[in-house]
Amino acid sequence: APRAVAAMHQAITLNASRADAFYYPPDWDPSKGSLDAFQRKKGFEHHLGKSRVRQLNQGILVIRFEMPFHTRCLKCENRIAKGVRFNANKKKVGKYHSTSIWEFEMRCTTCANLFKIRTDPENSEYVMAEGLRKVQTDTWDAAEAGSMGELPDQETRGKMEVDPMFKLDYNSKKKVVPEKIRKSDLRELYAMSKDREDEYALNANLRRTFRTMKKEELAREAEEARPKNFSFPLAEEDPADAVEARRVQFTTDHAKIGAALRRQAKVAESIFVKKGQAK
Repeated sequence: APRAVAAMHQAITLNASRADAFYYPPDWDPSKGSLDAFQRKKGFEHHLGKSRVRQLNQGILVIRFEMPFHTRCLKCENRIAKGVRFNANKKKVGKYHSTSIWEFEMRCTTCANLFKIRTDPENSEYVMAEGLRKVQTDTWDAAEAGSMGELPDQETRGKMEVDPMFKLDYNSKKKVVPEKIRKSDLRELYAMSKDREDEYALNANLRRTFRTMKKEELAREAEEARPKNFSFPLAEEDPADAVEARRVQFTTDHAKIGAALRRQAKVAESIFVKKGQAK
């Protein structure tokens, strides 16, 4: 059954290619007639019939053209969605280097306004030449779509599969870390931490930290409970201060010191005369 389905699909694809003139049979000789005439003799008629090659002598071929983006007619303001198909006249209007520039002419189905769309090989885009305009530009953002932009090599992908930390670091350096990738990495890291955690070691480390904090708190309380005095701590000895102190010379006036001592002794003597002491 699968072989029959594959053979049928291949036959349908081949018939469609022959009808669209994309298939060139090996027994077709261009000198003996057109491809359409040759295919018509074999029973493969294009759905547009002979009208598609009626203006072929002018370089115009009728094809089915699919609108590449959302547009709007400039005459009736009818909105034409992306993917709508038209019977269009295809002709070559120029070249960009070695690439041909093609123009497609078609009519609006509402007001019969003429549309002209040209290819732009320089910018890999279509140009609205006449009769219609774009209403929406389809853009693609690698970060928004969840893509990493430049794909890593095979070795890097292998490391990213086995090491969530390496994967998170690589995505951070690329600056393209969508929210779903970030959440996935965090879930992997959490699962790995749960698998590798040691409850005894975590408990011992926590108790060790509490003991250290308790010792520091007791030492601080003991320091605060000690009686306070008003002495000031001395500064560290500075060699420059010692040099400056040796330069100071002190002078002593012994006469003044002796007079002060005698004066102090007189003041301390009693004013009363003792017995047996001459007046």
